[in-house]
Amino acid sequence: MIVAGVQRLGARFLAIRVVLAALILVPVVVAGPASIARAAQPDDLPVEVSAGGGFVNSSSYEAGSYAFSVQRDGTAYLVTARHVAPRGALVYGSGGLLGGTSEVSRSRDAAYVRLDRAVPVGVVQIATSDTGAPVTAAVDDVASRGTIEVGQRVCHSGYAESTQDAGGFVCGDVVDVPRVCRAYEADTGCEITMRSDEGQRVGWLGDSGGPVWQSVGSGRIRLLGVFTSVSSPTGGPPTRGHFVPAFDVLDDLGGTPVRASS
Repeated sequence: MIVAGVQRLGARFLAIRVVLAALILVPVVVAGPASIARAAQPDDLPVEVSAGGGFVNSSSYEAGSYAFSVQRDGTAYLVTARHVAPRGALVYGSGGLLGGTSEVSRSRDAAYVRLDRAVPVGVVQIATSDTGAPVTAAVDDVASRGTIEVGQRVCHSGYAESTQDAGGFVCGDVVDVPRVCRAYEADTGCEITMRSDEGQRVGWLGDSGGPVWQSVGSGRIRLLGVFTSVSSPTGGPPTRGHFVPAFDVLDDLGGTPVRASS
């Protein structure tokens, strides 16, 4: 039973270990959803990758999601939650090896996965259609410090099975923006809270690390942050979701977020 405390959303179970073992032992890229990688290509060619997909890490065997991508010093990274991608872990999507966790924040639940061959394209998987196909949106903007306020409408996407069954995303309203979010402080992380609609469960195991976003038009989103945990004020199903805003991740770990081409 979930109590009023905060619950991290990394999923760990035996089936994941079997899938991960297969990915490690088979030296080819297995064809997967278009949201994670295109069909297998020669090893010397890049593979386009969009955020919003799911992964398994080789260290704790936990599953999570990834929120957005950044470029820094000519290297591309996927951004996810630290607790599902510990430093040094290899990260596998359904299309095979994506890369390894190269950096984690000391004070924020955030990590960078350095991409081996994948090339981020500024597109995020935000939903799943009735046929099971991914629904993607272009990253039009990334929220800056001071622009996320209580009462704003937000959504988060994740790769948990229950989230996918529900359409791939959960929406609600921002209910808390701590004062610490107003300015970057190296030793103090900033975490914003959203409340799901009408008592709906806000997240499931496997959603950690996924994108939090706002729609700004047909097929385009404003990226807000990295979904990290849930909580329940009453001790029942969790209706509060917590996320590290993108601006706090970028101020802490650096880099430039990848946006979609105009």
